[in-house]
Order: sequence, then structure tokens, then C-alpha cells
Amino acid sequence: MEPTERVKRFIEAYEAAYDGLPESLDLTVWARLVPALEEAHFVPGMSSGLDTQLGSPCLHSLDDETILGFSQHEDRVVVETSTSGPFFAYVLEPVEGDWRILRIDAFLDAEGTLFLDADAETRLLSSPEGGWVEAQEDDEPHRWFSGQGLAHVLEEGNPHPQSSEVTVCTLGSLHLSTGALVLGDFAYGASALRALQTSVPVGQWPVEVAIAFGRHAAVRIRFQEGEHARYCEGTLDDGGFVLGIDAGLVMLDASALVGLTAREKAKAFDAYTSAEPPCGHWVSFANAHDGVVVDSGWGEGGYPVYVSMNAEGELLSIYVDFMLGWPPGVEPRPDPS
Repeated sequence: MEPTERVKRFIEAYEAAYDGLPESLDLTVWARLVPALEEAHFVPGMSSGLDTQLGSPCLHSLDDETILGFSQHEDRVVVETSTSGPFFAYVLEPVEGDWRILRIDAFLDAEGTLFLDADAETRLLSSPEGGWVEAQEDDEPHRWFSGQGLAHVLEEGNPHPQSSEVTVCTLGSLHLSTGALVLGDFAYGASALRALQTSVPVGQWPVEVAIAFGRHAAVRIRFQEGEHARYCEGTLDDGGFVLGIDAGLVMLDASALVGLTAREKAKAFDAYTSAEPPCGHWVSFANAHDGVVVDSGWGEGGYPVYVSMNAEGELLSIYVDFMLGWPPGVEPRPDPS
């Protein structure tokens, strides 16, 4: 059976099984129907994951799903389809002279759709021209990387601070080829990304995370050693210096976004989510290690970007503080609220 015919037969069988469900769309009943679909159309021994996917309208139907074409990838074939909802990429491989489905990937965008639209490209890829603005207040994120002392948090309902040792881990070196740094939430589209409005040195710079209480407390890009003297705000293209993050902070060289497709970005995010937290995950789009993704402390929140300077006004590090608690050397303070 040819690949496109296999996909058509699967869609037909899926729709027939779906139409046989009670109106309540009972997931337990559906789970009993899926093994027959897998046996008829999937690579033997592969779990399709269909037993946990059920909703209305029917995910695969002949009236709604159109086969767009297919492409050869070594010994596998990918059949592309479109629906009124997601796009699907069926990955098939030969089994005893017959084409079987290995997996079905779902995407929000068609193959080849660029991750950046014209407005986002202008906003994120323009050359940064701003200067550093001195921070009015800060949470001393450099202390997370001192290697001395304990961190503290106050838990709800417990008046006594909890303490934790702090571990500093070097993830590797971030390749910055343009001096233009982009930061933001890796889970979403370009609207969740922000461009730092001041250029940074070109080169390969160590990325370090401070870990306390089993979570990331802060992350920094270290440009040179030296004694910290003052903080500046990491001003972003929206005029602020706070990033809205759900879970995964990405830091990228701007060149990584040039020509990047929405599907390439989606696949990179899926690879990141498969790692165990706390974690750092490297992405390589335009160049090797031109982006890194890290978990954000407690998860969803607004996290400030700070720039550490020495007494001569030279850039030492860029920090994102995940507001986990009080770093070593800072006395824990009760919440005034």
C-alpha cells in the first residue's frame, strides 16, 4: 500500500471508529478501539498515543482532512495533511513491503511557514542601539553565584525561613555572532520574545545556572570575570526589563531566528520539554549552540533582566532572576502584605 493510500485508509478507519462512540465520547470506550487502529495501520509494537486523544469534532475525517503531498526522508516518507484545525505530518516507514505509520505529528502551522512575521522580524532583528540604564533597585542576583552560604525561602503558613545549599552549574557556551540578544518564553510564538536594546560582545560566552531547592534560582551569561559594582536594567524592546515566562526561558542570538520555521521551533520546544527539570537545553538553529532554554524557578511569573557592571562601567554578566527567594548573603525578610 502506498504511503498516501495508507494515510487515507487510516483517516477513514479513524472516522468510522469515532462515529461508533456514544454521544458522551467515553474515553474508556475509545481506548478499547484504538488497538485495532494501531494493528491495522501502525508499525507493529508502536504506541500511537491515540488512546488519550479524544474530542469534538472528530480529529481525522475524510471531509475535513486533505492530503497535501509527501516527501522522502531516507527510508521514511512524510505525508502532509491539513484540517480546519491543526496540520498533520504522518511519518511512515516500510514494513515487509508495506508502508506503516510510525507516528503522527501535529503542528499549528503549515510546512515552511516562517516563525517570524514581518512585524516580529523588524522588532527582534533590528540592530540594538540603546545604552544601559542604571537599576533603581535589584535583588542582587550575582549573590546566587558566589559559591558561599545558604539561600532562603519563606513558605506560606510557616514563619521560619527554609534554607538550601546553592549549586552553580555551567551549561556550556552560548554562541553570539551578532551581538543582538533575544530573550523570552520558548513555549509560544514571536510575540513572547523580547530583544535586548543594547548590544553585547560577539563571541562564545559561558551560561551558568544557580540551583536551590531543586529549582533554577537565576541564570547568567558571563562575559568576563571581575568585581560587581552596580546593576543596570536589561531594557527590552517593550521599554521594560521584566520578562513574562510560563516555564521555559530562551536566550538566543538574533541570527538564530533568521529563516527559522515555526515547525523547527516547535520541534526544538518539544525536545526541551522531554528533559527532566531543572534543566538546560541547547538549540542550534543558525549556528551550534546559538540558543539555550532553562526552566524558570517556580514556573509562571515576571522575571527581571539585570546587567552587572564593574566599577569602570564594563559589562560583566547578564542575569535573569527567577525570584526564587533570598540568595546567600541576603537576610530573609517577611512579606509586608
